[in-house]
Amino acid sequence: MKALVVGLGSMGGKRMRILKEMGIETIGVDMREARRQQAWQQYGVRAFPDFEAALLEKPDLLLVCTWPHDHMRYVRRALEQGIHVFSEDTCMDDLDQLTEVIELARSKPHLVAAPSCTMRYHVCIQKIKEIIDSGVLGPRERSFATYHGGSYLPDWHTYEGLGDYYAGQRKTGGGCDMITFEFDWLCWLLGDVRKVSALARKNATYDADIFDTYQILAELEAGNILTATIDVVTRYANRYFRYVTEKGEIYWEINTHTVRLHTGDTDTWRIISEKPVSGPASSWSLFDIYRDEVRVFLEACQGKTKYPIGFDNDLRMCRLVQACEKSSEEGVFVSL
Repeated sequence: MKALVVGLGSMGGKRMRILKEMGIETIGVDMREARRQQAWQQYGVRAFPDFEAALLEKPDLLLVCTWPHDHMRYVRRALEQGIHVFSEDTCMDDLDQLTEVIELARSKPHLVAAPSCTMRYHVCIQKIKEIIDSGVLGPRERSFATYHGGSYLPDWHTYEGLGDYYAGQRKTGGGCDMITFEFDWLCWLLGDVRKVSALARKNATYDADIFDTYQILAELEAGNILTATIDVVTRYANRYFRYVTEKGEIYWEINTHTVRLHTGDTDTWRIISEKPVSGPASSWSLFDIYRDEVRVFLEACQGKTKYPIGFDNDLRMCRLVQACEKSSEEGVFVSL
């Protein structure tokens, strides 16, 4: 197989590295000469400045790693050319483009059209889902959950300014892309959002035309409740998740790689650590979630497995972003 990676920045670099590790012939596309040179120097990847020229190399797979608002034109082109396609997390306002891609993908069931769902491959999130689905804490409709996911935007790309890539502008997906990224796995655990109330704010003083903080109250499909704060203001990057029922609770903090389970009948905490975080036995790293995601995409392209989601999932996430911002502006609950 031959893979074409479009966009050779941070995420494109990750995908190139993984594809090369897996022995996949890889070429790339980026308008920036420096990034094309870097792709060759670091990964031995031949890169083109022009997308259509790269398509003449007849790739079997296309991985779209451009800015979050700009994925669909490449996804559409891949499907039109009969190429399996993977896209990073999408955050865009023009939902007609997404709808058209969904319809096109449905008309070509022999092709894999795979949006990213990276955090579903995190070992701790998989363990949390296993516990919730087991029913040991009772049904989801009798639960509530709280979540905080925060990081500091200027720390993301220290090698370039916020005005040099998408994260500095709302219209290109800045700030709001963290809702689509985080709510994919939150809804995987808890169910889809039925209605939402939210506040969207700009709290940080760095120069970016975005909402850097979203405070969200969501009613989910089973009637369960989720409160979530998602921001790019927090200096100590972390994720905290708590799931509560009258039978007990789950607590997870990403920096500890540990899931803790409390059950009311024993009044004890059970510490579940799927992978050690230090010492000679420690082999898992956060980078493995990207490896696993690419592996599943490749296996789906080979007919060995079914990719877990389609672009209808991205459409739901983009509608959620719009609902949150509408709720904040109008001061009302918004149904989805």
